[in-house]
Amino acid sequence: MMVQPFEKATFELEAGQVGGPVRTPFGYHIIKVEEKELASVKPFEKVEKEIRRILVAQEARYLAQDAAYEVLDEIQSSKEQGKVLLEGKGRPLLTTAPFTQEEPLADLAPDDEAIRKAAFGLGEGEVSGIIEGERNSYLCVLLKREREHVPPLESIRAEVEASYRRVQGRNRAFAEAEALAKSVKSVDELTRGAKRLKLSTFPDSTGWFSRKDPVPKVGAASSVSYIRAAFSLKSGAFASVPAAEGAYVLTVTGRKGATEEGFASAREALAKQLRLDKANAFYSVWIQRLRMTRKVEIDSNFFPDYRVNKDKSP
Repeated sequence: MMVQPFEKATFELEAGQVGGPVRTPFGYHIIKVEEKELASVKPFEKVEKEIRRILVAQEARYLAQDAAYEVLDEIQSSKEQGKVLLEGKGRPLLTTAPFTQEEPLADLAPDDEAIRKAAFGLGEGEVSGIIEGERNSYLCVLLKREREHVPPLESIRAEVEASYRRVQGRNRAFAEAEALAKSVKSVDELTRGAKRLKLSTFPDSTGWFSRKDPVPKVGAASSVSYIRAAFSLKSGAFASVPAAEGAYVLTVTGRKGATEEGFASAREALAKQLRLDKANAFYSVWIQRLRMTRKVEIDSNFFPDYRVNKDKSP
């Protein structure tokens, strides 16, 4: 699936032809069609493993949803709903720290927004309905609600002082890094300046990295700002970059452009991923239509532990 201008230009070309430039919301493109294949249905033997993997993943999600509804039925029939949920009975149970409406819940990503919205609609002790996330199904009970307030300074003094020191330390580190970046014109000068200021230095370069991968030796947390600075620098120039616990001074020592050889080596993996994405999208639509119009039977050879609820439609 491609944006319309790109798709139109692509399918008008024959194998071996080059077309463009084509303008899309992503920029301008020169397109080369390397090969065309007639649409066909692959033999089942070639796609059996992939279909099995998709089916297992799909049914696992349905099993999780069924389990969540079983718990919800049990809760709704109890006078102490929150207690029933908190008892867990072998189910994964997570208790969060207090959080605000804007505060992300790291332990529940990427489903944290849906959970926060549900939580702020509950009263103390109330249980939510089923929350369908990207990865799991959830039930929430609100243990305690606090009004927004400014706590007494003495109760949070240590936390405030530690936060203040961290902020001041980062600001000072970035100011020193910015001054150093403006004052040096070579890697040797940078090394001497870092030594003078008692800063740590890499023993060698980071190695090659692209726009989409974490930078070696830098880490994922600082990679975004590091990559943005690196790709905006001219070779030999220096820049300062804020980091999680300080700052970096960096210079670009080399660049590599995209090459035909690099594309050729990645082509098979990219094509495989595209085919898999399209297969998953097609299968999801197909199975949804089947469930709406067909009676679904579960093969016990594949899912021996599946429990069919006779009171629910399949």
